[in-house]
Amino acid sequence: MINKYNLTFDYKSYHFDLEMRGSVVIIDGDTSSGKTFICECLRKYKEYLEDNGDSTFDNIMLFGKSKMDLEVITSLPKPGKIVIIDNADRILAGNSKLIEHIANDRCNNAYIIIGRVHYDIDLSPNYYATVQEKNKYFTLCYSNEVPGWY
Repeated sequence: MINKYNLTFDYKSYHFDLEMRGSVVIIDGDTSSGKTFICECLRKYKEYLEDNGDSTFDNIMLFGKSKMDLEVITSLPKPGKIVIIDNADRILAGNSKLIEHIANDRCNNAYIIIGRVHYDIDLSPNYYATVQEKNKYFTLCYSNEVPGWY
């Protein structure tokens, strides 16, 4: 079972230290709060690693450009992936099949869902976070820390 991931990387002059509390984390926040910026930096960093033969981030899958990605997400070939869905407002809207898949796939893969609204995924408030940036250092700031709600 996937319980916790720390996704840490440096890209250009930025440092990212993203701690996941569980197998599903929802990152919400206002426009220009850094959500998509993190995804774009991670995408570029991952491409750089792959171009140089480094498979360190092979387990990370980034989505957010198209609803075509839905079929890929629901048919992941093997467990152990970190699936990051940016612009989830658009991708998950009205897609109960994908939301149900995420809810049922928690033991196989981890999900970071990024958007501006909440979704019909049965999660404790302890798994909702916002992006916090200070001096080009990005972290997740969780909204709640209620014992027993994990």
